Amino acid sequence: MEEYFTSGLYKWRKPALHSLKCNIGCLWHPGTFNSGASWLIRDHSGSVLFHSRRSYALVTSQLEAELLSFSWAISSLANLRFSSVIFESPLILARKALMEPHLFPQLRPLLDEIFITLQSFVSWSLVHTSYTANRVANAIAISVIETNQLQSYVARSGPVWLNGLLADDAAPW
Repeated sequence: MEEYFTSGLYKWRKPALHSLKCNIGCLWHPGTFNSGASWLIRDHSGSVLFHSRRSYALVTSQLEAELLSFSWAISSLANLRFSSVIFESPLILARKALMEPHLFPQLRPLLDEIFITLQSFVSWSLVHTSYTANRVANAIAISVIETNQLQSYVARSGPVWLNGLLADDAAPW
């Protein structure tokens, strides 16, 4: 587990020089069975290269929502032809399922899809982080459900409404 402590809060940490980090967010609403997913990929300076969000309907559990978020982020970055990525997320249920897939036979097709897509990368790692360190991806995922932003998209750079958080993340410690 990779967590960093700064001024009483966990803070996002830039990847090493010439590395890319993708943060993955998710919010599941059990009352509607809808979930929001998000990802953003940043370089070693903290600059956002791309970000994206999407919604899912008829999602039956928090675990399924988290794995769908992982699957979609990994698939998106493979389609964008990134070859080396650190995938970072606080999603604890997905972490357990990815580390011990044999315990989740009901989600084996989705887990297999994730592992197969990861093979398209030259190098990759999955890193667990705190929710605070993942605050930008979390905010995007939350916006899908709480403000009914159901339109999916992929965009260059970061969302304007989160510029303050992104600048804070990119600032030196």
